[in-house]
Amino acid sequence: AHHHLQTLHDGDVKRAFMLGMRRLQRPAMLGGVARLIPVHRELRDTCARLLALAGETGADVLIDLLIRSEATSERRGYVEALRQCPVAVKALLLLLSDDRWFVVRNAAALLGELGSTEADQRLAGLMSHREPRVRQATAIALGKLGTSRSLLALLQGLNDTSPDVRLQAVLAIAAAKNPRAIPWILEA
Repeated sequence: AHHHLQTLHDGDVKRAFMLGMRRLQRPAMLGGVARLIPVHRELRDTCARLLALAGETGADVLIDLLIRSEATSERRGYVEALRQCPVAVKALLLLLSDDRWFVVRNAAALLGELGSTEADQRLAGLMSHREPRVRQATAIALGKLGTSRSLLALLQGLNDTSPDVRLQAVLAIAAAKNPRAIPWILEA
């Protein structure tokens, strides 16, 4: 769409194109576009680009569909589309401050899926969240990021009160294959 806008020279045609694009960027329309992603593989890239052009609204639609989806193939398609949507990370970072534990858990998991290394500091802070399911999802996400800050937060997770969080922290640290972490794992 952005490419086509650059080629338009006539003012009336350009205005009509922009009006059409604004109408397309309504959440209901974007939801319809996003729902094509898991069904029509040949349209995935085009749909993902349109959603990325819609900015935060497109990211919100994708995040909502991803959270509500129960089918692995759908989730995979939405995650791939989110990877092409740079503002998705910003939206997910905002969700980390939500009062509902399950929203925070889902946002942390998605940040890990997207490999958002810029989220490692916020995720590291979640290792002291009151809800163990949030800490567990955060440990998985930090393991996927693999930054030095992630490793330090995972080492903190080795002493968590929840055995599930401790297990996830050990698995994530072991997957990182950092030889300096071996003494910590053995001690835990």
